[in-house]
Amino acid sequence: MRNFAPHSEPTSVACGRAFATDFARGTIVSFGCYSASSVIADTWEWGGTQWTPRDPARSPPARSEGILVFDSIRQRTVLFGGVSSALLNDTWEWDGERWTQRQPVNFPPPSVNHAAAFDSARGKLVMFGSGVLSALTFEYDGTTWFMHSPAHSPPARARHGMAYDEIRRRTVLFGGDAVSGATETWEWDGADWTLAATLGPPARRSPLLLFDRARGRTVLCGGGHPSFGQPDLADTWEWDGVAWQQRTITLPFTGTFGLAGAVEPSTGTALVFASGRVWRWNGTTWAQVEIAARGPEGAYGVVACTDTARSRIVSFGCRDASNPLPDTWEWDGDRWHFAEVPGPPPLTGTAIAFDPVRARSVLFGGTLSRTINVTDATWEWDGVAWVQRALAARPSARTGHAMAYDQARGQIVMFGGYVLDPRGYPIFLGDTWVYDGTTWSSRPGGPSGRNGHAMAYDPIRQRVVMHGWGADGDLRTWEWDGVTWTGITTTNPPQVGGGCGMAFDPTRGRLVLVGLLGYPTPSGRIGTWEWTGTAWTPIATNSEPLARSNLAVAFDPVRQQILLHGGRHCRILQSCIGRFDTWALGTPVTPQLGDFGAACSAGTPPVLGSPTPYLGHRDFAFELRALAPHAVCAIGVAAGAQSLALGPCTMYLANVIDVLPVTANAYGVAKASLPLPATPSLRGVALVTQGVVLASPGAFAGLDFSAARVVVLGD
Repeated sequence: MRNFAPHSEPTSVACGRAFATDFARGTIVSFGCYSASSVIADTWEWGGTQWTPRDPARSPPARSEGILVFDSIRQRTVLFGGVSSALLNDTWEWDGERWTQRQPVNFPPPSVNHAAAFDSARGKLVMFGSGVLSALTFEYDGTTWFMHSPAHSPPARARHGMAYDEIRRRTVLFGGDAVSGATETWEWDGADWTLAATLGPPARRSPLLLFDRARGRTVLCGGGHPSFGQPDLADTWEWDGVAWQQRTITLPFTGTFGLAGAVEPSTGTALVFASGRVWRWNGTTWAQVEIAARGPEGAYGVVACTDTARSRIVSFGCRDASNPLPDTWEWDGDRWHFAEVPGPPPLTGTAIAFDPVRARSVLFGGTLSRTINVTDATWEWDGVAWVQRALAARPSARTGHAMAYDQARGQIVMFGGYVLDPRGYPIFLGDTWVYDGTTWSSRPGGPSGRNGHAMAYDPIRQRVVMHGWGADGDLRTWEWDGVTWTGITTTNPPQVGGGCGMAFDPTRGRLVLVGLLGYPTPSGRIGTWEWTGTAWTPIATNSEPLARSNLAVAFDPVRQQILLHGGRHCRILQSCIGRFDTWALGTPVTPQLGDFGAACSAGTPPVLGSPTPYLGHRDFAFELRALAPHAVCAIGVAAGAQSLALGPCTMYLANVIDVLPVTANAYGVAKASLPLPATPSLRGVALVTQGVVLASPGAFAGLDFSAARVVVLGD
């Protein structure tokens, strides 16, 4: 069974994910709603350059709108409550390796849309409110929950924000759906709530509140207008314990209701994850963080082709309707690179194909964003710059067409698309054009008009293959031999359209088609097929991307896999949202990890851990935990295992590849970074690791040893 594996980020914060900063391990943890069609795990971690899914053997039940708070004393990330099919009141803890459900004697009632923060001075998690507009105050000490009955309390509310001021040792609360006092600022000292201010930011639902360690301020960002249907708020405020100061009136990103954010572990500054990017607060503005994991934002019209001359996938797209900027990106097998150069205007419904003879990616047509105007412009990309070709003869303007390079004839073939008549009704086009790098030429005959179809070249059979709904309901597969189109009727043809994608996979000698099932009545799932030349065969996958249209599909020559990215996901009774994720289709090698042997210590045994060893995981690191603060240690990496007795201890490493010296931080955690490249030849490679710690007296010669861990690199 083949797998779609993601290369990007957790599902959208719109599904109610929660975020917390694990300062001990230097990561940001996210947990929330789960969908088998969109992610392979519902626990994700941010290590500084990318989101990586974690695959614990046991996870909390799926939920949205729960709280996630890092307990810096016990070094655990605590999850409580939320909603799935019903409101929840379970308590879970994440130690970086596994989830453990706690069974406290006392616990709060089922809660959703509540808020919490960790009081590090008192070692307590503080929680207030819920989706039923409660005014309950609870604290959790790692063993049980306590309900407080303070003399004073904020009015009942839900969807508020809370953050702990580490300098003033107060938990700050603001905003939410409240019966009254929605503009009041309250502070909790462990015994009572104090009304700290009545003036400040305007009332709002679900503001993001973070304590910025670098500036010693509580930062408030965004939120929803208290009246439903009104525009979200897009400002930034800071609280110094005395008064609120407004810092910005606009934000450089969209979707400000229920923003995803956390404190950056390395700098202590506030971070926001929005619009597929990362933004850092500097006290004046939200500055975009240039990260390797940033990906294409062509949500509403992304197209892609494989540049075989440079072993890159070239992507062009237009960002969502609220931010219609053109984007050119290139994928090198490991990450996306943004080409910040002038080029075509923002376009949707365009088409692209790579000409290997001239080493150019050719883009034609499309709809100008935020208009109904279509273009007949031809653009070419050589990896450095876009050039618009001045061609006297060219196809008529159109959108929703498809193109592919015909290798046998040395020309790009284009078919179909549509334009709007004066009344706004679509006129579907059924014409064929070819482009030799100098001239566009029309070819007679062809299938019925259509749009949103896919085209790709089959080098084995030397045919351009096209599939997708015709305007007359035609669902045949068509092949172009350089002179004529031939329709092929197949049993159970893929019922896809609306911007499906197709590419040739040379590793299996098949064309692969990916599209939204059930077009023109979508089923809400993505389907994947391969073309044998006479029939379409479904490809079974045990995970798949979230359903979408207008997606891009191309072959990755480095990973030797079909890649899918972008597209538009439409939810019932809700607006469509752009997808920024990237997925690979292939026969995966499942990454594995396991521990063996025993730790050896004169005191507390050191614990060796690591995330799942995915190829391309740039933030991968081995971690030694349960150490003394600032302990000096090393992590050995070997190609094999042995059992070499060292007094009462055992060395498990054989054929040592490297020794990584590390020092524990103030939390007693030492990390040895080992970025994993996305090199296909590393699939299945096994590494054996073990940690050694300088200790006094130490179990052997002033040293303590961890147990060993073996990791198998995979997709």
